[in-house]
Amino acid sequence: MFGPARGTPVRPLTDDFTGFTMSKTARRRRRDNFARDQLQQYAASQGDGPAFIQINQRLSLPQGGYRVPDVYFPQDGTIFDGTIGTKTATTPQIVDYGIANGGAPIYIVRPPSYGGTYLIGP
Repeated sequence: MFGPARGTPVRPLTDDFTGFTMSKTARRRRRDNFARDQLQQYAASQGDGPAFIQINQRLSLPQGGYRVPDVYFPQDGTIFDGTIGTKTATTPQIVDYGIANGGAPIYIVRPPSYGGTYLIGP
C-alpha cells in the first residue's frame, strides 16, 4: 500500500487485540462502542439510570426524525458531543440538538490537541 506521496509506504490499520487489518470505519466504530460501553457502565455503577443520563440514545426531533447525542442529560437538556472536528451553532447536527433540547447547553468535547472542549448555547 502506498500513501498520497507516490512511493510512500502506509502502515495498514490493525486491530490492537487480534492483529487483523481493519478499515478506519471499523476502528472508529470499535472505539465508539468501547467508549459508549464504558460510559454506560460508569453511569450504572453510580446508580444513574436513563432518567438521569442517556448515552448514545435517540433524541426525537419535533419535526420528525432523530439525532443520537453522545451524552444527554434529560433533566436540563445538556448535551455532550465528542468529536475531533469543529462544530458551530450552524452545523446541522448542532441545530437539531438545539431544537430537541430546547436551547440547553451543548458542549463539544475534543482532545486538547484538536482545540479542546467548548460550549455552544446559553
